[in-house]
Amino acid sequence: MSGRRPEFKTDGGLDLAYTGWTTEDRLFLKHRASGSSARMINGAECTFELYSV
Repeated sequence: MSGRRPEFKTDGGLDLAYTGWTTEDRLFLKHRASGSSARMINGAECTFELYSV
């Protein structure tokens, strides 16, 4: 993973982008101070409602 570090941006919120090591799939997460957020895999919006920790 050290060769594929996530990209972070903090301009008015937080953006995180990560490209998978073997599949080249791209995960993008965005959260704004206003409370809006977005999450995408390969440009398609996705939800994590089915997952729990």
